Amino acid sequence: MAASPKTLTQMNRTLLTALLALVTFPAIAQPHHTFATQADHFTLDGKPFKVISGELHYARIPREYWHARLKMAKAMGLNTIATYVFWNVHEPTPGHYDFTGNNDLAAFIKAAQQEGLYVILRAGPYSCAEWEFGGLPAWLLASPSPSQTSATTNNAVILSGAKNPRISPEAPQTSPEATQNPGFTLRSNDPAFITPAERWIHRLAQEVAPLQIGRGGPILMTQVENEYGNFGSDHAYMAHLKQIFLEAGFTDSLLYSADNWRNIPNGSIPDLFAAVNFGIGNHQGGMDALARVRPDAPLFVSEYWPGWFDSWGHPHETRPIPPQLEDLDYILHRGAGINIYMFHGGTSFGFMSGAGSDKNGYRPAVTSYDYDAPLDESGRPTPKFYAYRKVLAQFTPCPQAAQNSVILSEAKNPRISPEAPPLSKQSQDAQTGNESCLPPIPTTPPIITIPQITFTESTPLWLNLPQPIPSQSPRPMEHFGQSYGYILYRTQIPAAITGDLVLTDLHDYAQIYLNGKLTGTLDRRHHFENTLPLTTTGPTQLDILVANDGRINSTKLMRGESKGITQSVTLAGTPVTNWQVYPLPMTALPRLYAGPRTLYPAGDFTEDARESVGKKVPFTPFPRDTPAFFRAHFTLTQPCDTFLDTHTLGKGAIWINGHPIGRFWNVGPQQTLYVPGPWLRQGTNEIVVFDMIPQPNPHVSGLDHPILDGPVPDQTRSSQQ
Repeated sequence: MAASPKTLTQMNRTLLTALLALVTFPAIAQPHHTFATQADHFTLDGKPFKVISGELHYARIPREYWHARLKMAKAMGLNTIATYVFWNVHEPTPGHYDFTGNNDLAAFIKAAQQEGLYVILRAGPYSCAEWEFGGLPAWLLASPSPSQTSATTNNAVILSGAKNPRISPEAPQTSPEATQNPGFTLRSNDPAFITPAERWIHRLAQEVAPLQIGRGGPILMTQVENEYGNFGSDHAYMAHLKQIFLEAGFTDSLLYSADNWRNIPNGSIPDLFAAVNFGIGNHQGGMDALARVRPDAPLFVSEYWPGWFDSWGHPHETRPIPPQLEDLDYILHRGAGINIYMFHGGTSFGFMSGAGSDKNGYRPAVTSYDYDAPLDESGRPTPKFYAYRKVLAQFTPCPQAAQNSVILSEAKNPRISPEAPPLSKQSQDAQTGNESCLPPIPTTPPIITIPQITFTESTPLWLNLPQPIPSQSPRPMEHFGQSYGYILYRTQIPAAITGDLVLTDLHDYAQIYLNGKLTGTLDRRHHFENTLPLTTTGPTQLDILVANDGRINSTKLMRGESKGITQSVTLAGTPVTNWQVYPLPMTALPRLYAGPRTLYPAGDFTEDARESVGKKVPFTPFPRDTPAFFRAHFTLTQPCDTFLDTHTLGKGAIWINGHPIGRFWNVGPQQTLYVPGPWLRQGTNEIVVFDMIPQPNPHVSGLDHPILDGPVPDQTRSSQQ
């Protein structure tokens, strides 16, 4: 009996569905693996596995160089890489997410897998890393109510084509009316923090949870919080955070916490794998501290510090190599896994370098995150790289023997698993301590020099201000929806007065002007300096230009890291009110600011705006101490990496072809800024400088080497090991 047309249609649909399932099955059925703990070691697919990891951060490396850096990691003997996830990069305003361009975290993780590396995902939500505010978004300090925070979720905008983070017109903005809440508690179960943190972790999981080891991806471990023991000991918060990760979908990688070796009990909870962080010379004490807390678990050194970071005005930090080799030998022979922090530091481009604080006060970090790491800031191997490679080669089986060998947790050298057939003495020797078992060290692109570039165009900040916002008191940046850059406070002093100008509290560096003339500076680095004697002879315009030099990225001091003038201004003991406030985030160059846009000779600071200006304006000199923008153009026949010599500049920031290169400051030790070759062009290139304290005849040039150890006013070094 023939089938009816209706029956045939149903059969065809059924057949089509089956065919589609067959076609799509290979794409979704990735091989699943298991990563777990067993007694004193890790296992990968049931076999003992030693994690030999090095840290590098996708946001500190131009995307064009991701694969090159990962190949270097493999060549040094690493089998895993670790990276922090910086929340503030991905959610620049509440509910507005960016995983594009250099922020494409999933693409970075997939690149690691393509290079044969596993991944440790340090998801946070707090990171540290000498990164601005430890990776937390600054808008948290504006402290919207929980209802305001959650209300942005339904209106979230995800960018798909942006080269750099930007604001989508549809994205909700932080309200200028948002006020600071003195009771707000970061890194806690306070709804003002945990509600946006939970929303963020769920959004992050959409990007990277499918890349966990249990789903065919390379992510072995996912970190919950970071060094929480240095901040607090709220175990209920840690337990809540772990539950959020599980509910978000981080169920197919090993969840863990990590703490400085002195604070493991504060930051760890019983049902979360714990790891330890320490520096040179603390190998035995650090591992013993972890073993006491977790006697029946594998030992994992989640941060071993081979170097340290630099702070403005203090000497360049380096560390000797021989003690590090002893540490590595001890750690690996004792059976532990390791993550070298940093394997490659890279650069805190733009305004993303953070700050620390010690007994001497506030210490902002420089732009370079070279860290005296095995791979330098530009991705080139150092003597430390070659020395580490010799040690790590002892724990790397040759490729031809890899299928029959595993690295057991208690082994001094790689050895053959009991199930594998015995090898000849020659084969055994070939597997141990042989650098030829590692991939060859990749070649690196050339570094070019660039002749002196003299700035031919300039315009003072005063003629490129946005529309002001009236404010009775000088509120901090975050009150106006601003996170980074600079902020100008302007008011009128009605009559002659003599007395102390007191900024309570200044975060971080201020220049004070009377009728446009620089009268003095205040610098938070100088024991929280915030007072300047002033004298006026009549009605006077008072301008206070404040730079955010980086939010503190660790300890409970983070809770007070609003920027600008955070409380009040008094003059001769009387509160100063009735301000005009000009947010200057520097996310756009002067063409977006109100008022005259150019002084000499014509045009704007951006290529696409030159046509619209139309007429030339005569050059008008301005006082040398006036904060100003400078612009120049230079031509290249071969765009490659270079190091921009900034020694003739004062204090400010630089953009090249629209890319934010970073901050400079003539207090040292950093005197060059790394410029990645992919950000340069064959032909004409544009450089723009904002300088708070312009020097005579400013100019720059490109060097073939960095200068990270320039002279500094304070010889105090970090004692951290």
